[in-house]
Amino acid sequence: MYYYFSAEFDTAMRIDGKIKTLEGLICFSDLKTDVIIETLPLCLEESNKNYRLSTLLQGGRKDVAVTDLKGGYDVRFLNTYSQAEYSFLRQYKGEGVVVSVYVERGLNIAIDCYNGFIIDRLPLFTCGCEIQKITIDKVDFIAVTFDGKIIIYSIGENPKRELYGYGVLDCYSLTLTERLFDIAKHTVSYTLSYDGEKIVKSDFSIECGSQFSVDKLSDKVIPYAFLERLRLANASEYLAESLIDKQDKIKEYLGDYLGVIPPPEFRKVNEIGLIKKGGKDNLYYIDYVTLTVENKKIVNLEIIK
Repeated sequence: MYYYFSAEFDTAMRIDGKIKTLEGLICFSDLKTDVIIETLPLCLEESNKNYRLSTLLQGGRKDVAVTDLKGGYDVRFLNTYSQAEYSFLRQYKGEGVVVSVYVERGLNIAIDCYNGFIIDRLPLFTCGCEIQKITIDKVDFIAVTFDGKIIIYSIGENPKRELYGYGVLDCYSLTLTERLFDIAKHTVSYTLSYDGEKIVKSDFSIECGSQFSVDKLSDKVIPYAFLERLRLANASEYLAESLIDKQDKIKEYLGDYLGVIPPPEFRKVNEIGLIKKGGKDNLYYIDYVTLTVENKKIVNLEIIK
């Protein structure tokens, strides 16, 4: 069994009596499941944390993400530590609303409006943000944007988080656009509206990067590009003619997945991993699939049991 460890923050790790610095990804292939793992944060005024490996692999923790690789596990320690002492980032004052954003053991967004007040505490960290009032279907909201993320809050007597997303919002057209870091350099856009109860996404559109062409891809890359596209939209341009009408059945066969990864060292090189959500917080698993390409088109695919 292989165990891969990484972290979102600078830390060392004591495992089986040995201390290693978590720089990038480190791998063990001979661990006992009852071993104790201790994280030793560097340059953070926080105490160390101890975990028993067998308990860790069950998932459901806020500070660790675990992925079952079917033959191994990927364990990533998440940054729930305070990166700095109290830091005030930005404040917005408008008619009937004051929004304050600060860092204190995570990102805090405080909204004070009319007779309502909330503090939304998030396990995120940033050095800066923007705050603005936006209007969707004649209803006012507050949008907080930072590091490619956007959070929209309703304001009034019961302020609350209405949307957490990614991308850049055009406040005039109310179009939210996200650029993906995938093979085709996809750009995903949709329009925001308000139905009286919640913010609704509509008019979904997706485009490839201007320099992208399926014909330029090698046969080894085509399966990855196809799976990335299929998760988002119609991917018929990757399919052989005999499979185009079966695209919906292919999606059903593969099931919902969050992303695509190459196989770890203990799997066959032609297997592609589909990242899927497990039954607990921060718990994931991988389904492996193989695809056959002929003349730049996919002619067959199979999930490896």
